[in-house]
Amino acid sequence: MPVSDTTRVLVAENSGVESVPLKEITDLSFINTTGSRKTGGALLFNTLGDSISAFPIAAGKWDAGIQNWAPNTFVGPRSIRKNGNFYFFTTAGGTTGSTGPSRTNLATPDGTVTWINRNAITAIPQTFYGFWLEIFSRGRLNFNMDSGFNGPQDGLNQIIVVNGGSGYTNPSLSNADGIEVKFNVVNGVIKSVDVLSGSAIANVLAPPLLSDPTGTGAKLNFCMINSGTFGVSGARTIDIAERAPLAAASNNDIITVMMSTNDIANNVTYANIISNIKTTYDTLLKAGKKVVAITTLVRTGTTAQKRLLNRVNNFIRAYVRGESWANTFGYANIVLADPTVYMTDGATDGDPIGGSAGLSGAMTYDGLHPSTRGAFYIGYTIWEAVKHWCGNPAPVHQGTMSAFDAYDSVEFPEGNLLEGYPWLASTAYKVGDLVRNDSGPAKVYYCIGAGTSAGAGGPTGTASSITDGTVTWAYAHSALMSVFRSGTGGVINPAAGVTITGNLANGYFMQRNTGTASGSLTATIESPWSNGQPGQRQVLQFSLGSGGTTEDWLFQILGLNYERYGILPSDLGVTRFELEIDLEVSGLLKLNKLQPIIQSDYAASPPNDFAIAQVGTLGNGNVVNGIWPASTGEMVAYPNGGAMTLKTKPCVLPYDLGSLALWMIIGFEASGGAGSATATIKINKVAFRKVP
Repeated sequence: MPVSDTTRVLVAENSGVESVPLKEITDLSFINTTGSRKTGGALLFNTLGDSISAFPIAAGKWDAGIQNWAPNTFVGPRSIRKNGNFYFFTTAGGTTGSTGPSRTNLATPDGTVTWINRNAITAIPQTFYGFWLEIFSRGRLNFNMDSGFNGPQDGLNQIIVVNGGSGYTNPSLSNADGIEVKFNVVNGVIKSVDVLSGSAIANVLAPPLLSDPTGTGAKLNFCMINSGTFGVSGARTIDIAERAPLAAASNNDIITVMMSTNDIANNVTYANIISNIKTTYDTLLKAGKKVVAITTLVRTGTTAQKRLLNRVNNFIRAYVRGESWANTFGYANIVLADPTVYMTDGATDGDPIGGSAGLSGAMTYDGLHPSTRGAFYIGYTIWEAVKHWCGNPAPVHQGTMSAFDAYDSVEFPEGNLLEGYPWLASTAYKVGDLVRNDSGPAKVYYCIGAGTSAGAGGPTGTASSITDGTVTWAYAHSALMSVFRSGTGGVINPAAGVTITGNLANGYFMQRNTGTASGSLTATIESPWSNGQPGQRQVLQFSLGSGGTTEDWLFQILGLNYERYGILPSDLGVTRFELEIDLEVSGLLKLNKLQPIIQSDYAASPPNDFAIAQVGTLGNGNVVNGIWPASTGEMVAYPNGGAMTLKTKPCVLPYDLGSLALWMIIGFEASGGAGSATATIKINKVAFRKVP
């Protein structure tokens, strides 16, 4: 909807009970209307709710909330400090010394503080329904991690003052780990709270407490867990309603809302639950968002709780249908995503399929939180509900399926950093520019000395310093790698018990990282594609078994010093990057990991490898940070005939980056007999891009 200064918006206002009524405001300056829909791009979406909506991990935006290290200063446990361009974390706290932490002296305590590296990581597991929503949409929807709670992992993002109370003189937080805040108090009323330093909350289900013996009546809403979403573990409907204005103010086109499971488990009354749900929907819709109302997921519990759950879901369905008793303002632009029929075991009284034991094929891993299979079906119901907002829902490829999709710092700064445009004579080039030239095979060069190219020829060979007019080039790698037209010559390391045949494309590398399975791996360059499309693509065909639950293969695209990607020192710690892999999969049995990763090697000694951005499952049954599970072995079939584009989410590279590797991990649960774990993976194209 068009936004003007006179448009009225409903926002949450605390009334002292477990539901949030609405008040009208006319100042809409908080609303961001710059969603990509307005510029012809993919629709941006994000999630609002509880732990089911807070599965990803986003920690890419730190500077504003992190204090600088200072000498001879007490720091609390689980604190984060910035020293120079780097971040450090302490579990125990203490008093700093005279010399702060660095990458090379972490073994030496700083006063009484022992620091460890703390770095941005961006990860999206397949137990997050938004992962599947992106896959179903084939590029029409983009999970907008930038807009949610984003900062130090598991940290406190911001604090909403729901009620300022009265009589406050010196408020503080207890049970706050290393969080440091500044209270802004006017005439005894808490007006706002600034988060001065991030922290990793020891128990995200136990938020800090407000302490001040003179004040009463204040209520704070702690926005914790930096997942890139507006979801917080343990959130009740009142918390979600109070956070709804933040989602309303974001630049997302679509907000998915899943709420009330924690209220039901804690026996909150029906009247309070539906009041808060209504407040949440009204707030978002009045602000012009498109809203997906997801029914409360079935869960194990008492009969009374299941009856309450059904009653709440009937209210949600009535609101979406526009029934006046539920949707009193008659809002449209809200759709229903109801995975109940896919999640519920018809042979039980409202339990999820698989119960709470996390059995193979179960929809949850604990009786509530989705497994990979459960997240798949939730994502499917959302896609079915929203695809009419996305125009023609026929699958499309996003981007240019060609080596001509290349990086140019002026004309195409979002181009593929794995390729360069053909070299041009008598042309000005600057440091970091990429070009393609030479033959047998064609090669990519990066500019290390600015100038104007010669009238003919251009750089050739593989030297680290090549003169071309007044330009100096260095060899980067083979060209046409992104579309697998650089010939064969890649390397697959041997793996005991696995027969390996065929070829990898030139410049690629593959090895088994973990596992003991036996079987076969066949690598071929398919030309033309099996569907008749002209061109080449890499095909990997696995047939494994008689191994263990963790069988991981690493497919490496490139591993080079960062300059050879056209990355400048000034990009480090500032510019964001994204890895994109377009592929098709089929013949899947017990494939449980398909995970692109941007992997950094810090330049400091000793080297510290760190996956800074990834998408897909995070392991085989392991728990990530004590909260989020990974896949337990069973992989559902991919939608769209197995065609998809996997993208890591935007990430910032470390300041002390030495080299950079681009990986895809292919994982199986291979404990069954021979041929029990299989997959055919056809990789159409890879790209590594700067993200604006």
